[in-house]
Amino acid sequence: MTKTMRPRRKQTTAVLFALLLLIMTVGVTFAGTADTRTVGANEVVNGDVTVFNDDLEIERGATVNGDVVVLNGDAVIAGTINGDLVLFRGDLTLESGAAITGDCVLLSGEQSGVGDIGVNCVSVGGLPALAVPDKPATPDFPVIPAVPELGRGERSTQSTIGSALTAFGNVLVISVLALLMAVLAPDHLRRVADAAREKPVASGTVGILTVIAVPALMVLLAIVSALLIIVCIGLLGIPLLLLLAIGFVAAILIGWIAVGKLLGDRLMELFRRPDTSLVLRTVLGTVVLTVVMAALNTFAVGEWIAGIMTVVVGAIGLGAVTLTKFGRKPYPRMVQPDPDKMQDVLNTMPPDAESAPSTD
Repeated sequence: MTKTMRPRRKQTTAVLFALLLLIMTVGVTFAGTADTRTVGANEVVNGDVTVFNDDLEIERGATVNGDVVVLNGDAVIAGTINGDLVLFRGDLTLESGAAITGDCVLLSGEQSGVGDIGVNCVSVGGLPALAVPDKPATPDFPVIPAVPELGRGERSTQSTIGSALTAFGNVLVISVLALLMAVLAPDHLRRVADAAREKPVASGTVGILTVIAVPALMVLLAIVSALLIIVCIGLLGIPLLLLLAIGFVAAILIGWIAVGKLLGDRLMELFRRPDTSLVLRTVLGTVVLTVVMAALNTFAVGEWIAGIMTVVVGAIGLGAVTLTKFGRKPYPRMVQPDPDKMQDVLNTMPPDAESAPSTD
């Protein structure tokens, strides 16, 4: 390879990105100018691989035991990926010998070839540009006397107090919701958190697609409802629109709380208190996650970091909620054995195989 890779534990996921520099280890990451990053033939990488602004090539016989993400680059796969593959703004070529055991998603890219096991990736094209009408001319308004400006110190004090009160209110609301979720629906919460931990790439991708699809569906439903009102059929679409909006907001909150639960689990492991109750771990992790975001937002240099972290955590949590159907079903799905097939196998065994005497 052109660059040294460091293995990362599988459970290290983007959902705990809020405390990445404090309590998590870092996976394999490539970044640079136009170049090709290569996993050589017969090489084994135990960990996730992330490539920024570069192309990635996994040669025949190479194995990556983890998820692979390529941002703004192409990927040529001839080896094995024991995990998920996600490409943002890049094309994928699957050559002979290519195998992907997890999910494969292309955002604004195309696939060529299917590899040895017939991999067909989910492809999502780019969004069309929206035409924004010109701003109409505004009438002249009477001049309003200027309000005396506050001094720099007074403005800073008022801004700090306002931000602190807003952050306190957000933490209070989300902690109460986390408490209710852990008490009233602990099994649902565990399923969502498990999906986010086990499949962060798939959850994040589904979360992004959900953020795109649900608002678009709401706009379409609003237009249909308006047309139904015009033709005097009634308010048929309004209740559905409200339910969809409430469900969307609830899914975002549940996903955030599930990520907080994972963070609480990690903190209790660090403090060597694994026997702590689910309620305490969920509330603690959710509060810490929310406080970290609020603290970063108070600093100018941390606003963009908080924005990226919020998108990552929100997308993974929302995707986990979607994949588990609000925690009602586990993900990944566990394939149950077919009793009929098992009986057929038993019937093919020789009669003395079941009644053979024990050698003990």
